Amino acid sequence: MNDNDATVRLRARWDGDTALAPEQAIELRELYSELQAATAAAAEALGKTGPMPAGMPLQRFREIDSRVAALVDRIRVILD
Repeated sequence: MNDNDATVRLRARWDGDTALAPEQAIELRELYSELQAATAAAAEALGKTGPMPAGMPLQRFREIDSRVAALVDRIRVILD
């Protein structure tokens, strides 16, 4: 999955006829910005610049992955 897959899937769920409150639009903008940063951090935690070392601890990745999941969940709540 590349950095934009989650964003594309989330946008596909949104009904274009639905209006967002200004507060929701602001929150979505912030959430998408955080999502982009979190997915980049997850890739970095996995050794984006080279092969992942054998036996690498995944604690940092799991923490970041949990943050990505929470962001996606919040975005879905707003768009549903």
